[in-house]
Amino acid sequence: MQRGTTKEREQVVESSVGRMIFPWLVNEFEDLFSKNPSLRVVLWFDAKGEYGRLLEDAALLPPNLPFTLLRYRLDAQEQVYHGPLWLKAQMVWETRHLSPADRTAKRFVLYLPFDREALDADTPEAATLECLLEYKYIGKTWLLDGKEPSLFQFLRKYGVPLPGTQKEQRALWDGGRDSLLAKFIAQFAGKDAAFWKQPLDAPKIQALITGDVEQTLLAVLADPENAVADLRERDALQEFAQSIANAYAYNAPLGAAPRTWVEGFTIRLALTECFEGYGSPADFPYISLLPDSNRRPAWLAFWKRWTNDRDLSSVYNDLIRALEPAYDLTAWANVRAGSSQAFAHLAKAKWETEFARFLAVAGSRSELEAYAQTDAARLQAAAGGYWARVTQDIPGWELLSDLCELVAQAREALVQSQTMTTPQHFVTAYADRWYRIDASYWRVFKGVRRTFGMEKILHAADLCYSYFLEKINDRFVQKSAAGIGEMDWGQRDLRSGAGALWSSKGKTAILIVDALRYDLAASLAASIKGVETSLEALVTAIPTITPVGMTAMLPLGSDVVTAILSAGKL
Repeated sequence: MQRGTTKEREQVVESSVGRMIFPWLVNEFEDLFSKNPSLRVVLWFDAKGEYGRLLEDAALLPPNLPFTLLRYRLDAQEQVYHGPLWLKAQMVWETRHLSPADRTAKRFVLYLPFDREALDADTPEAATLECLLEYKYIGKTWLLDGKEPSLFQFLRKYGVPLPGTQKEQRALWDGGRDSLLAKFIAQFAGKDAAFWKQPLDAPKIQALITGDVEQTLLAVLADPENAVADLRERDALQEFAQSIANAYAYNAPLGAAPRTWVEGFTIRLALTECFEGYGSPADFPYISLLPDSNRRPAWLAFWKRWTNDRDLSSVYNDLIRALEPAYDLTAWANVRAGSSQAFAHLAKAKWETEFARFLAVAGSRSELEAYAQTDAARLQAAAGGYWARVTQDIPGWELLSDLCELVAQAREALVQSQTMTTPQHFVTAYADRWYRIDASYWRVFKGVRRTFGMEKILHAADLCYSYFLEKINDRFVQKSAAGIGEMDWGQRDLRSGAGALWSSKGKTAILIVDALRYDLAASLAASIKGVETSLEALVTAIPTITPVGMTAMLPLGSDVVTAILSAGKL
């Protein structure tokens, strides 16, 4: 390839918009060729192999390079044998068909993963590279400030903000080909100039290489073998493992046994949650497996993230159920205050204790009221626990919480009803709040019917609900001795209130639904999203059954419905 003109060099840069590393490299070699017009070969020594990963991705190389890049590479696995003789053949034998002028104009950059003294030193490498020795004298070696161009120096030259202290710098370049910096530029060589203006240090680079560490951790936990293979392919396995070690102080070898690594992490995660849930006791049986106190918040935060993940919480369930038989803490936990959501066996034991406590008061309305008054908040919190809410393995907590809500609502309504003096007070109270008692009862009813072994909860609900209905109805009837039909219900009267249905502007759809309880109507209104809804209670006479239905409940305004029957037909 002939040496590029100024226009051709501009085309190279334009074709690499957004890719800064290779244009910077091209600039370095073009500068050497420009300063040495007769120069045909530039030697690029890289003793530590820092640039090796970068050159493996041929797709990143800009098209129309103003020189030919030849890379020394011996890789038996890939069956690539580009040794010294191959490099020389590309420059001599493969250009034999060119005219003398074109051949002289050809420019080459030889990438050699050796020390620059390797060409003439008394070493095995020197003997290997002997056929290239002439280029030490007729070519030029790429140097920065007279030294072999380390990756760190190269990036510094082009303004990449890198740390200033030797300790921070060493963290970047230690390892040569396997250093953080080498992996970083190989992964992000395609980024634009703005990317390379951000300050970079070891933690920042490590985070960029691995991406969202917690999200990657979730992927490893869900599918260890494939996730580890992906990390290897991205050359990020070591950085991910280091990130986990930094965040969680978990240093088990991931690459050697991914499944064992996952099991070890999961059981430590569960034990940490359990330890904290029981107040961090000094006699915890597995205290040696716990992280130090400074890192426990990170473990607990990740446990919450994992178990709240809609798609991946089932992975935790499967793992912990397989692991927890070897870590049975039932006897230890039974004599302690506290709770753990991490272990299914502890959650189950806690529920069994609670259900026995409930059964002791289930047959007494007064004791149920006391139970609801003292334990409602605790039961509601338990109903939001992992094994109750997410896995629904222990639905009894929610049923007991709903029962307590029913009992408390019914008790409050009975207290309120004692001071009511008119039927209107009862109707208003029902429309405003008492209908929720019906909703609570039927929620318990439905929950018990779909849950095996919870019949006692429904019996307790029946006990309190039926007492509420009986007392409220008795008191309502006592206050209605004058006759409901003779009372002034104002705008709540069906005949006056129905007028708005028929006088509204535009098209109106009126749906008449038989047996739509008021609590169901409230639930329906609450479920309608995106539009404004309102619910209004109207009062009418107790409906009588007629051949044409319960017409007293229809919103007919002041019209009178007359039915004529002839020969048994309407």
